[in-house]
Amino acid sequence: MRTLRLVADTAILHEAIDVARADLRRAVTARYRVERSAMATLYRSSAANVMPYVVLGSFLPMTAGIAVAFTVDWLTGARDAPLTGLAFVWPLAVANAGAIALVARLRRVKRDRWRAVADATAARLGGHVSTSAADWVAWLNTLSVGPYPVANLSTGRCFHAVTGGLSPFGLAVDLDPIPASSDHGAPRLDVLVALCLPDGAEGVAVPPDIVERARTLGFAASSCAGGFIAKGNGALARATPSEPAAAADAIVGAATLLVEWATRVGATAAAPIA
Repeated sequence: MRTLRLVADTAILHEAIDVARADLRRAVTARYRVERSAMATLYRSSAANVMPYVVLGSFLPMTAGIAVAFTVDWLTGARDAPLTGLAFVWPLAVANAGAIALVARLRRVKRDRWRAVADATAARLGGHVSTSAADWVAWLNTLSVGPYPVANLSTGRCFHAVTGGLSPFGLAVDLDPIPASSDHGAPRLDVLVALCLPDGAEGVAVPPDIVERARTLGFAASSCAGGFIAKGNGALARATPSEPAAAADAIVGAATLLVEWATRVGATAAAPIA
C-alpha cells in the first residue's frame, strides 16, 4: 500500500514562504510609493518657504500704489499732493521692495553655499544633484523600498538631494539644513543605501565598530528592510558651507561605512522598481 504524504516537503515550504514575502514586499512598497507621491504633492503647495514674500509683498501694492497715486496727482494738479507726503511714501515703497529683494538675495547666497557641499558630494559619488521634492521622491520610489518619514518631503529652501552610488549599491544623500518650518521636520543630513537584506530580513544589528566609526564622522547608522541609513545630525552641525570639501568627505565616509556593513552581511543591491 502506498503512503500519501499530506505535508509538503521543506523545499516547497521555503518556496511558498519566499513567494509570500515577495508579495508582502510588493504590497508594502506600493503603499510607501503612494504615500510619498501624495505627500510630496501636498507639501509642494505649502506656503512655508514663501511666507516672507507673502508678508512683505502684501504691503507693496499699498505702498507703491499710494506713491504712484500721489505722484500722478502732483504732476497733473488733480488735487493738492503735499511734497512731504511724496517724500514719505516713495522711500517707504522703495524700502518695501528692497526688503523683498534682500530676502531673495540672502536666500540665494545661503542656498548656493549648501549647493557647493552637494556638488562636492556628487562629484565623489559619480552622481548628480536635485533640488526638488519630485526628483527625491522619484529616487525613493525607484530604489528605496523601506519607510522614510513623509514629513521629510516638506523640503526647505536649501534642500538638495544627491543621488549616486558606491558599487554595487545605489545611494542618496538627503541634505536639508534649513527645514521649511519648525512644524515640518528638523534640519537633516541623511545618507541612504538601497539594498536587500538576506532572507528578506527587516533589519540587522549595527556592528559596534560601525557604530563607533560612524559616530566619529557625526553619523548614527541604522537599518530597515529597504536599506541602511546614516543620520548625520552631528555632521550637519559641524558642516561649514564655506568648506564644502570637508563636509563632502564626511558624507562619503559615512556612505562608505554603510557599504562596508552591507557587504559584511551579504546584502545585495536593490533592483529598480518599475
